[in-house]
This record gives sequence, C-alpha cells and structure tokens, in this order.
Amino acid sequence: MGKKYIANNYGHAESGVSLAPGAAEYVIELLQDEAGSELTEQSEITIVGAGIIGLLTALELVNKGYKNIKIIAEKFDGLSSHNAGGLISPLRLHDNCTKLQKILNKIGPEAYRFFVKVAKGQHPIIKAGVSFVPIYFETRQESGLEPFVGVVMEPAKDVILDFGNATKRQMVVYDDGIFVDSALLMQSLKTIFGWESYF
Repeated sequence: MGKKYIANNYGHAESGVSLAPGAAEYVIELLQDEAGSELTEQSEITIVGAGIIGLLTALELVNKGYKNIKIIAEKFDGLSSHNAGGLISPLRLHDNCTKLQKILNKIGPEAYRFFVKVAKGQHPIIKAGVSFVPIYFETRQESGLEPFVGVVMEPAKDVILDFGNATKRQMVVYDDGIFVDSALLMQSLKTIFGWESYF
C-alpha cells in the first residue's frame, strides 16, 4: 500500500502456537522477496500484535539482522497466546486447498524443528516453555502426526498400556511429541533482548 509492504500473519485455524515459528519465517521470506533491495537492516518494520506469532516474527527479524523493529499492541499480557498450548500436530486441509497445504507442509515441520531446539536446550535465546512428551493414540491414523513421520518425527511404536486396574489397551506412542506451555514461552519471549522494558 503506497510505499509500505503489509504482510498478514494471522488466522491459523487454532494452530497459532503449533505454526508460529514456521509462519514467522515464511512471512519474512515473503516480505524479503516482495521488497527486494528496498528492505535493508535499517528499514522500519512494525509488528501489530504481541501474541506468539508477533513476538516470534520479531525474534526472527532480529536473528536476520534487522535493527529497526517496533511492536505495537493494545496489550502484552493476558492474550490468547498466554492461555493456548497443547501438542504440536500438522494442520490438514480439504483436498481442494492444495496450494495452502503445500505452505503448511513447509511451515509445520519448520515450527517443529524450532520447538525441538527449545526442548533440547539448544535454542540460543529461548530456554523455557517447550518439552518432549510421549503421545498416545489408539491408531496412527487417529494421531494426525503421520505427515510428520520421516520428515521430523520418528515412527510411532506399538505398545500395550497397563492402567494398573486390570485394564490393558493396545495403543501407539510417539516418543518425540512436543508440548508447549505457551505462558512460559510468552514470558521468555517478553524478556529476551530487554523487551520487557518496552512492555
């Protein structure tokens, strides 16, 4: 619009936490491709919204060397991102959404790789809010995780769960499931680089 580039990174079908790191990377690539040489390290970049996607986008911009980033938001605490959380899983769309599904097939694994770094303590900045958990399902198909297997996740194992009350159940387990405690992750994002002084 005019001389400004606007990128919409909103509306992730209740998968904002799951897709946030990959979506941040993807939207920055779009901005770089569109703006070309007009986008420099000193370009003014404004992020509207301080939820997990906004903050991870700011973090990724900083990692890429951009220095003039401003985050504006009505508030920075008590957002949906603070109360969200859960298991990471791929987002599958209807068959007629093949173009968007290709994008999701890219950003979903990228997000998983990001969360793995945090869970293993290998992320250079974020140290809290993500952990590995075994995830149990009755079948592999029910899990929704099969599109990740061989891409970023290990195959599920067949197990028999003994509930200790004479109940046993045949199930499958993914040992490398990821759980995000978004309140902890948001606190980490808020305090890195001294951002808390701006909030």
